[in-house]
Order: sequence, then C-alpha cells, then structure tokens
Amino acid sequence: MLIKDADKKLDMMCGIAKAYDPQWLSAAKKMEKPTSAYLLSNSGGSILQFCFKKVDLPVLEVPIASSDTTFEERPSFYMVSSKVDASEDFSHISELMEVPSVVASRFQLYGGELTMQFRFHHSVSEKVNEVLETLINRGSSTRISYVGPSPGIMQLLQGIHDEGALNVIRYTFRQEVYSEYFPFLEAKDPGALAEIEYRYRTEQGSRVIVYSDTSSGRNLSTISQDDMVFESSYAGGLVLANIGRSEGSTAPGVASFVRSLGGRIECTDFVPADWSDEYISAFFSGTSKLNENKPVLELYCPLSHEIWNWL
Repeated sequence: MLIKDADKKLDMMCGIAKAYDPQWLSAAKKMEKPTSAYLLSNSGGSILQFCFKKVDLPVLEVPIASSDTTFEERPSFYMVSSKVDASEDFSHISELMEVPSVVASRFQLYGGELTMQFRFHHSVSEKVNEVLETLINRGSSTRISYVGPSPGIMQLLQGIHDEGALNVIRYTFRQEVYSEYFPFLEAKDPGALAEIEYRYRTEQGSRVIVYSDTSSGRNLSTISQDDMVFESSYAGGLVLANIGRSEGSTAPGVASFVRSLGGRIECTDFVPADWSDEYISAFFSGTSKLNENKPVLELYCPLSHEIWNWL
C-alpha cells in the first residue's frame, strides 16, 4: 500500500489554538515563520519541545536554563524543552491524544499562539467532541479553530513543504533481523502501511496507525474493520533508535511511515530540509557501527507532487 492509498482513511480533523507566551519566548519573537513543536507526556507531566531553525533565527538569546526550561544548540537548530504547568490545558490535549486513532499532524508556535491539528477516524467523533467540550468549558485561552473533514496527510505534508521545504528520506533493512521492533508488521500482510506518530510521545512510546488491505493480524486494536484501520504502539519512539543510532542524535521530523516489502522493512521519513544534513550524518554515523545487516539508504530528495506516485 502506498501512502496515497491511505491518505484520507483518517477522514476527520480538528484544530486547536492556545495562547502560549512564556517569558523565555521573548527571545524568539522576531521570527517571521512558525516553529515546529512536539509534546512529550509522562508520569511527571508534559513537556513541550520547540525547534528553532538557525536559518530563521541565527542567534537565540536565551535566559539561564532552569529546572523547567532547557536549551540545546544543535548544528542546524535550537532545541528548547519547557515543562508545562499542570493547571494549563495540556493534560486535556494529552487526553485527546489518548482517543483511539487520533494523530497529531501538526504542532507549531507562531505569534504567541500554539496551533495544533489532529487527524482521526470518524468513528471516534463523539469521544473527540467530549474532550473539546471539556477544553472550552474551562474558559481558558484555548479555542477550537476547525472541526471537519481531513484534507489528508498528503495535502498537510505538502502544505508544510510549501511553507518550508521538506525532504523525503527512505531506507530499508532486513525484516527477519529487526522484526521484533515492528510487531505490527507481518510478512504475510505486505499490503499494510504503518504511520508512526511523530508529534506526541509517552513513556510507552508512540502510537501507530496501521492501514491494511486484509485483516487486523496480531498485536493490533481495531479502529474500523470496514476501512481496515487498526492501531498499535511503537516503543522505540524514533525508528532509527532501534537500528544502531541513538535517539538523542535524531533531527526532528514531521511524519514517518513503515511497511513490509519483499522481506525488508521500508521506512519513509519526512524531514525539514534545513535539518536533513544532520539527519543523514546521524544515519551514517549510527549505521557504521553495525558490522552487518546495515540499513540501506534508498531515497533522499525534496518532496514534490510527482513523488507521491511511488511513496
């Protein structure tokens, strides 16, 4: 199954916008472009991570790091991690992410407002509405910006690309060697395509949405038997962390898909072009430690409308 075949299987989308203007953010107010964000949730609370591109913000003057906020300079971007106050709405946003099939397709910060887009299957619309109702009834600074049909993952990624270029990076490795990391993929179901959640992670890992042509197989929860949409989890967080590269060296991505193909597992990542050099450097640095069964880089190019015909 190609990505375009699963494009609108998560056929609904909701958008949430929240005022977010902590003291440390004043250092980045001059930015004229949105900044990518990621939400990490664990037993100790929630953490927001922001990636400021150096090409957009050559110098990030930041206050002294505290127990609530840390700053890290990477070759192509600044990483800011900030703990979220328990009294804010992020616990309900995490609650939204716990609804089956919900995937955070976009988190971004711009002009003191954090905007979030979530795709989901129509069968869970009532549950999504319950969480939205709770958010709005709090009378907080969170507002609903959209509820309706999803434009599909292709259009969403194309939109991100139009705002700031995305590169497509694909690599494969032997399924028999690394199959334990991907129990949601079966060799007997080569038509299955798995989407790994990139924007939201918990202590248990990342959500995986599996689109299939056949049946649910093993280790999967059913979202829709009619649409052949299922759900699992991926404990590794980021794919390459399990094949020779440390998770800490990973450049932030936008979306990730995996599938079983001819005895190999094929991973396709969408990564901002400004961070792609760091991604590729980390890829070869990590895989060089493997004496055999190394992943093979098979595609590295800009996203385009034509490329969807074979992704």
